[in-house]
Order: sequence, then C-alpha cells, then structure tokens
Amino acid sequence: MMIFLVALLMATVTLPAGAEDYDAAGPDILIETMRHDFGEILERKFYRHAYTVKNVGTEDLVIQEVKPGCGCTAASFTEVIPPGAVGEIVLEVDNEKVASKFDKSATILSNDPNSPQMSISIAATIVPFIGTSPEGRVYLRGMYGEKVAKELEVFSNETDQEFKITGVRSSIDDKITYRLEESGEPGRYVLKMWKNPLLPTMNTWGSLYLETNSENAPEKIIQVNVTTRGIIVVQPSTINFGTVEKFTVGSPAGEELERTVTVFKVKGGFSITDVEFSSEYYEAEIEALEEGKYRLTVKMRPGDRESYRDEMIINTDDPNEPSLRVRLFARAI
Repeated sequence: MMIFLVALLMATVTLPAGAEDYDAAGPDILIETMRHDFGEILERKFYRHAYTVKNVGTEDLVIQEVKPGCGCTAASFTEVIPPGAVGEIVLEVDNEKVASKFDKSATILSNDPNSPQMSISIAATIVPFIGTSPEGRVYLRGMYGEKVAKELEVFSNETDQEFKITGVRSSIDDKITYRLEESGEPGRYVLKMWKNPLLPTMNTWGSLYLETNSENAPEKIIQVNVTTRGIIVVQPSTINFGTVEKFTVGSPAGEELERTVTVFKVKGGFSITDVEFSSEYYEAEIEALEEGKYRLTVKMRPGDRESYRDEMIINTDDPNEPSLRVRLFARAI
C-alpha cells in the first residue's frame, strides 16, 4: 500500500516552469541580461552594447525585428539562431542625440511562442571630457543699468594629461565681457563673465569658445543667454478676448469688447506717445494716472476672421524702451 501511494504522488507532481530539464517545443529565446547600464562614462561618439541571445529551444529562433524606442538608438541583430546556438542584439546610442543622462529601450519581436515580444534597455550617465561647475548654460539677466556677473569653474575629466585652456573667444563681445583665471589648482580655471549694463531691452543667445589642449575636446562651447529686462512694465503682458462671435463681410460689426492694461515705469518717468495695432479690429484709449503710470482701455470689434493673433505696439519716449509689444488673442465661433 505504501509503495502504491509513493508511486501515485510521483505521478501527479508537476515540474515548475523553467526547470532545467524542461524541453521547450519550438524556439525559446533566452537573454540573461536584459539591461545594460554603463554608469558614469566619458563621452564618446556612440554608446554600444551587445546583448547575448541564446536559443534554448528545439527549432530555429527567428528575430523578426528590434524596434528602438527613439531615433537616437540604432539596432542590429542576428536574424536566425539555430537550436542551442548563440546570437546577439546590438544597441547603439548616438551621443549627438542624447543629453547628459539617458535611459533607452528597444522592443524585440521574435517567433518564440511563449515570449513573442521582449524589451531590453541601455543607460548611461555621460561625463564630458571638459566639465563646468555649475553645469549647463549661463544666464546673464538683469534690468537696464543693473550689474550682472556669473562665474564658472572649468576642468577636465580626462586623467592622461594636464589640462590647459589656451584661448577664449566670444560671439557676443558687444554684450558681455569675460576673463579667464587659474584657480590655483592645476588643470582648473575660473571663467568670469559680466553683462553689459547699458544694453537696451533684449533677449539673445551667444557662445563662449574655450580652446584647449585636449585631443578629444579641443574646443568647449558654453552657451550664454543675455537678457535685459525693461523697467517699463505692462500688466497683463498678453490680452485674451476669449471666444467672440464671427461676423461676415457686409453685416453689422460684432459687439465691442474691452480689456484694460496698466503700463508703468519701475523708476523714473516716461510718456506713451501713441498706440498701434497690427490689424484694424482694435483701438485704444490712453489715460494718464500719475507720473510714469498709464491705463490703456483696449477695444475690439470682431470681424469675419476665424481667429485673432495680433499685436498692440505701445510707443514711448524712453530711449531704452521705445516700443512695448503686447500680444492679442481671440477665437471666433
């Protein structure tokens, strides 16, 4: 009786999925490492990794397609892998198309009936040959007449030679001044920058170019934003008339709509000389409230347009801010 029970139990035991003696029918894809993370890695033209793919099944494994998740990643692969054989899938990420840190994936489509679709990923934190602290773009922003200065520490992440900056030039010499100094530590520099305080109201970009002795990075480009904020303030800076009724040509004009705008100077006085519009649907009444402060009543009479994207130009006698621009919006129904 005991022998019968033992035999019955052995006959009813089910082996767990994935057991070593499991003999898969058909192709069976096996990728032991689905994710590769380079960690911190010096920048290079491409970041490439080959994933080992084994067919542990009994029929040919056909990899039909490997679809990267974005255009920055390219894929190549072994199309047919016989039973027991090994192939590979290669992912290659283009340095020109990724930021300082990336995490990309690709979808694998195959004829494996149990895993027809799988996903692999590749990641890295890119360390530039030449680093700056703080990282990223430089913003020199201030009011007219305000002194604005920034500084960066510049250094190399390469260890095979002593880093040197051999020259500095700029595409915006009329807007900034700059000076390069040694920091006191070999291979490290301090780059100081100042905005021209007499620039008129503007928002523009330029670049600083650092020439170096690095074979991998003979030139380091630093992007610089220069902004002079006006001391004449327009509130609100855009006007939205909302949804308006559409009227056809020859029919009576639509109902007149009004919005108010306050214009004032933070310091000192100024005068509004006139107000212009980019289309005929608007007019404005100017009311002086006190020295250096005005109220504009902006009136709109809708016409036959589907939408309105126009501009109001407030002209002043201020030499640094001779005109102020306000965007106007409306949508017809």
